[in-house]
Amino acid sequence: MKKTMTSLELAELMGKDHDEVLRDIEEYLNHQEDYKTKDFSKYNLQAPFMTSLEIAELTEKPHKEVVRDIENLMLELSPKSAVGIKTASYQDESGNKCPMYVLNNTLWLTLVSGYDKDLSRWIFQDMTNRVRAAYDHDTAESILEDLFDKTLEELKAPKSQTSH
Repeated sequence: MKKTMTSLELAELMGKDHDEVLRDIEEYLNHQEDYKTKDFSKYNLQAPFMTSLEIAELTEKPHKEVVRDIENLMLELSPKSAVGIKTASYQDESGNKCPMYVLNNTLWLTLVSGYDKDLSRWIFQDMTNRVRAAYDHDTAESILEDLFDKTLEELKAPKSQTSH
């Protein structure tokens, strides 16, 4: 398995302009120290489900923006992955019935990691540390390599345009 990728390969994979990828890399490198000072303890990475209301509160985003982002995510997911999102409702302060979503662990982590690059890095590092703590070195590295390969395959696959 190839563990490194050139910026040109990354741009092609992500469908981005090469200059945009270079800017993203530069921003990432310039903010590595900021990442170390952020407190992500409010994120319970073990939570099996999270509602769109909880995500809005956690990320300090308006609920309507979180709902919009979940609906956009649903358009990008394969039908198999989209089963991790359920519709629900809640009553607002006025007693009106309002829509919300319930996301499984994988999908709520996917959504919130898209809001903050440092959070995304932290989630990935936490997952990597958990795998390495749970398995011997060779098994852990094999699991992480498989995960990396599957992620690359998904990124290379055409996006689903089916609506749910």
